[in-house]
Amino acid sequence: TNYVHPVDQSLSGIAGTYNSYVKSGDLTGTSGLAYQSLVPFAKGGTVTTYDGLRAIASNTGSAAAKEGPVGSDQVTCLSCHRAHASGFPEMLRWNMEGEFLTYNGAYPGTDNGAPVQFARGRTSTEMAAGYYDQPATKWASYQRVLCNKCHAQD
Repeated sequence: TNYVHPVDQSLSGIAGTYNSYVKSGDLTGTSGLAYQSLVPFAKGGTVTTYDGLRAIASNTGSAAAKEGPVGSDQVTCLSCHRAHASGFPEMLRWNMEGEFLTYNGAYPGTDNGAPVQFARGRTSTEMAAGYYDQPATKWASYQRVLCNKCHAQD
């Protein structure tokens, strides 16, 4: 479609929703554990040194790497799209062709009876790869699209 999401705008009205959203139906999250690699955001000028960036870009599970956004952080094109390869149309970070990312507690696939629009002709293992191999149990049994990490409309 020709839908264009606004970018380079502060998350001042959205940061609280992002931080509380854990999965469909669960808004009990905290800012200290809110960061989700499938829905990244830009730090709004608060990280100005290499050491500052290294602290939040860590893959060691450090506390700084799990922090959700503050109001001055920003949504970018890369919040929803990948810069290069993606498993989904329009280089999106998740499948927008179906209503759910997970189906009956698993990633949808041709091997588990999920409706075709959720599986896209792939096995559940292939779909998991598109989601950075994060376990399907991280999500709700019927996890809706991740636009809800910021907009919480599910």
